[in-house]
Amino acid sequence: MGMQKEPLSEAQGEQLSGPWPTTLHDLLSEAEEKYSSRTAVTCLHQDGDRYTAISGSTSSPYLKWTHAELARASTAFAVALVAAGVRSGMRIVAFLPNCIEFHIAFKAAVKLNCPFAPLNPRTVGNAEEVRNVFDVVGPSVVIAENTTTAKKLTTSSSESLQTLNLRLIADSSHDEEAPDSWQSFGDFLQAPIHEQVPNDLEITRTEDDVVLVLMTSGTTSLPKGCPHTNRSYTANLRANTWTQLFDKTRTMCAHLPPSHLFGLSQIYMSLISGVPVIHPSSYFDAGSTLKALRDEQCSDLAGVPSMLTSLLSHPDLGKTNTTCLKHVVVAGATVTTEELKSFQDALGAQKVCQSYGMTEAAPAAGRRYDELPTYVTEELTSGITLPGVKIRVCDPETGKVVPRGQAGECHIGGNVVITKYWYGSTKREDSTLYTDELGAWVKTGDKAIMTEHGEISIIGRYKHLIIRGGENISPKAIEDLLFRDFDLAADVVGVPDEVAGEVPVAVIKKKEGQEVEEAVVTEDLVKNLGPSFALESIIDTNKLGLEDFPKTSTGKVQKNELQEQVVQYLENESQQQRSPLQNGQRDVGELTQVLIRLWTRLLGVSEGTITPDSPIDVWADSLTLGRFPRLLQKETGQSLRVQELMDNATPSAQATLLASGDSLGKPQNHQPFPPSEDPPTPEEMIHAQGDNVRAQHTIDVCRATLKPLGLDWEDVQDVLPMYSFQEHYLRKRRPQSNNHRHAWVCSRTNLQNARRAIEGTLSRHDMLRTMAVRLDDGTCLHVVVRPSRKWYDQCITILDSVDTAESLKRLAWNDPEIDHACIPGPLFRILLTHIRDEECTAMVYIGQHSAFDGISLPFFIEDLDVLLGDPEATPPSSPVQYKAYAYHHYNLRTSQSARRAVAFHVQRLQGLRSKRSALFPTQRAPEWFKGSSEGWTDQSTGQLGPARKPAGPNSGQGAEGLSETCNLEGIQHLKSVHGIEASTVVKTALVLLNTRHTGRPFALFAQLQAARSWPFLEEWQNALMPPAMNIAGPTFQAAVISVDAAPQCTVLELLSRIQKEQGLLNKHAHAPFGDIAAALGEDGETMIEVQRRQTFNWLPGTSEAELKNLRKVQQVSRTDVGILWNCVQLKNEQVKVAPSWDDAQLTLEEMEAMLKEIVGIAESIVKEKNWESKICDL
Repeated sequence: MGMQKEPLSEAQGEQLSGPWPTTLHDLLSEAEEKYSSRTAVTCLHQDGDRYTAISGSTSSPYLKWTHAELARASTAFAVALVAAGVRSGMRIVAFLPNCIEFHIAFKAAVKLNCPFAPLNPRTVGNAEEVRNVFDVVGPSVVIAENTTTAKKLTTSSSESLQTLNLRLIADSSHDEEAPDSWQSFGDFLQAPIHEQVPNDLEITRTEDDVVLVLMTSGTTSLPKGCPHTNRSYTANLRANTWTQLFDKTRTMCAHLPPSHLFGLSQIYMSLISGVPVIHPSSYFDAGSTLKALRDEQCSDLAGVPSMLTSLLSHPDLGKTNTTCLKHVVVAGATVTTEELKSFQDALGAQKVCQSYGMTEAAPAAGRRYDELPTYVTEELTSGITLPGVKIRVCDPETGKVVPRGQAGECHIGGNVVITKYWYGSTKREDSTLYTDELGAWVKTGDKAIMTEHGEISIIGRYKHLIIRGGENISPKAIEDLLFRDFDLAADVVGVPDEVAGEVPVAVIKKKEGQEVEEAVVTEDLVKNLGPSFALESIIDTNKLGLEDFPKTSTGKVQKNELQEQVVQYLENESQQQRSPLQNGQRDVGELTQVLIRLWTRLLGVSEGTITPDSPIDVWADSLTLGRFPRLLQKETGQSLRVQELMDNATPSAQATLLASGDSLGKPQNHQPFPPSEDPPTPEEMIHAQGDNVRAQHTIDVCRATLKPLGLDWEDVQDVLPMYSFQEHYLRKRRPQSNNHRHAWVCSRTNLQNARRAIEGTLSRHDMLRTMAVRLDDGTCLHVVVRPSRKWYDQCITILDSVDTAESLKRLAWNDPEIDHACIPGPLFRILLTHIRDEECTAMVYIGQHSAFDGISLPFFIEDLDVLLGDPEATPPSSPVQYKAYAYHHYNLRTSQSARRAVAFHVQRLQGLRSKRSALFPTQRAPEWFKGSSEGWTDQSTGQLGPARKPAGPNSGQGAEGLSETCNLEGIQHLKSVHGIEASTVVKTALVLLNTRHTGRPFALFAQLQAARSWPFLEEWQNALMPPAMNIAGPTFQAAVISVDAAPQCTVLELLSRIQKEQGLLNKHAHAPFGDIAAALGEDGETMIEVQRRQTFNWLPGTSEAELKNLRKVQQVSRTDVGILWNCVQLKNEQVKVAPSWDDAQLTLEEMEAMLKEIVGIAESIVKEKNWESKICDL
């Protein structure tokens, strides 16, 4: 018998039967007719009343079009193009992101049989690449995203633009004046509309007509065109739809760029199947995508690994229910089994898979939805060869097909493959595409293995293309620029990166005496090639121990060997790199780099944004400045005080101060009260002032309070007097009064270890082990209970297991026994449970706000995260004892400084009752409660109050609230020129929102103050105290804001006035709330009412993304207030605005409209062109 031949690595997808349109036009037309009344495209970032001349009037706040409406718009656009002289075969270039204009233009191009080239608008800054695109495509029409894009195009390629028939700007509504010869897309579209293309316009279509041109970098310097024909692109869509098994329950969240084949195909395979397409935003934004998943209940999502990683690290993930996801597809870059598992676990998707393809040929490999398991298998592949596709794995040298199981280069064939490249006038040699007796093929450059069952696994690359976050980065383009602009011999390789997949690193060989400034090189690369081409590092050959690049016998650089050496070098550097402060070194240059790294991390800005000479106060508000000393001490063991940061405004100056050793911010012991085994004596009770009678009364009240818990006076560690506003927040109008409820997943731990870690953490945080007593009308006390098994049994409850992390959101929800924390306590309760599907523990805590604030509570979370990872570890936080703050405040509450602070507030709030017409929102029900009002007490009668009815049908979301990202473009400029902070911009927007809704020329609302300073001290005295930002308990206060906003006042005048007042509010933040109210008399009653109606709260950014063992699932504020506007500074110029509200006073629809309104106002007033505008003209 002869030996059986080893099966070769070649496969062909199954042949699909049944009719299938042979042109893209027929395919799209068929869908238009079949699904005419179904929703086609929803753009959550575009207004619903856009192009109403076509779509008609709508009540939707965002754009939502049916197939019929989109067909009318694209037909109208096609007619307008014909009228402008455009004919079949002319080419259209569109620099557009995800927007309705993209859909209109693309479908119109298909109707006219005009090749359509979608480009990323963010590439227009690369003049050489833009000129190359015009040379390759030769367009007759160009469409720009906005005026800025149009101006850059005009600058980059003025000669090329002269030959165009038409230049259009998609969004010119809020931009400056357009360049000459550019028209508004909307005006062009909505000119007198015709219903159909003129009959005398004859269009002949064939399978070989080019319908789509995509640009791909490949390994050459300039991108080349990939022309997809009717044959290749309809084959693409047919293979894609075969994998999906779409039905009418599916909805596609389309956040990929439409300039990539991956993103484009996700859109159009959905539309031809009648599946609605949801665009969360113009460009990918993790927060917007999560909001779309929550609000639109999308079932399908696709992305490159870096996009999904961004979703997982986004703070909104924990409060977003993403279990609506049925199918998540990952492609565009290699992904590991662990990554896929993490995507599925974090998103709760039913099925997750990876697929494979490239711009020249996609999709190539994948799996049918019904054949996917509900879990990620250990042996990860890209799937089987898809219908209409051929795959072979070949020896890269000989081109022969290798046996299955052996590595080789992946070649893709079939109808999905393009048959040629478009190069324009530049002649280039390229052997990537070839044809044999089986048809057209493309050599992918990917290193692959075909399993014995015919599945494809991508294990690396032969071609030296770098794929950064799904973007193709040409090493040659970077090498050419380095040689052209800096006369540098360089070789660029890709190195692995956890988030981006790969990042470019340049290895350079300098000439004798040649100097290289990395910052200058980076700036030049970004300017000429774009931010994706920014180098991760520049390494000299001598640092690698090389005299020259490693080369073959023919003189060709061995990139694989060079890459291995670079990776090893970087790993060694990383292991050796420690903070110069921790090493005891004092080199200013090294210190500067440490500070830049920490500022970049805290501010959430991009690498390279902060330089040695960047004025930090332009980027950081007061809260951020206050957080930095703790971060610096945590990371390096050294610190700087806030005043020192302000006096030394740049990283370079701060490094110089640290190196000098003259900083006051040296590590200190912030525990002035040594631990005691005994309860406090009369002398140690600051409120008793040595009065034995008052001390004994305190002991008696505490004993009576502790007895039901099985505790006694011997279990008391301290009694701490509350400050006035703390007492105000403690008042029990209902069981959930001023409660917070947060839910966390404790990864990789069981109940026993989680409880041990929680107890260990609570032992370090006194204020989270407290009860509360009211001693008399003038004194409320926090009773700190000593850590013990008896105490932990009272405040920790273990509940039955839950199925998923999402179930935590309703664990014991509104349970009258345990879902609250109120006087007498415990003021901090913890519920523990087991999550079945993740096989780990979860924690829900409910805290009374008098025991913590938004700055002190993260200390507890950070310490718990450490102990969950290692129960024997010592948590890094070094908070300042809260007892020191409580004693200090109590001793000075009647001092001359305190009286001055009270007088400041009394003077500015006199006559407040005459402004009651500005109270907002309008009261529709008794009291003001976010969350459950069950068990509420009518303060006027002392009896249980009647049931409060919801204001609208969609009640129940008020406590959990909404959130929207506000883009304050230009805030750094506003701050550097006028000293206006982001918090002031949003606060001013709230002022204007109030005046619009009340019709009054003034606004009233309350504001929570962080008050992170030592009370009633002068600045020089505060500078000598421990850092107030590290106080391990609440310091927050409230101030009523009363702002006149006359219609004739300019935006800048109002901003400046509010910013100036904020400085005074900070100075007098600790004024006793009750003393102010008492001094104001009747105006004081109005002051308290204002505080109950509406509150503005500016919060510090979180470090939750850095937690290793905790993941937040829920955060609910149950404040006794009508509306709470929580605002958080995000990265760069973004702010999250997150209102929550009383469901009995306001409806969901009213709050959604107000949220949109306040964001719109803030984004408007921050723009320089509006600074001198009058308020009435906004």
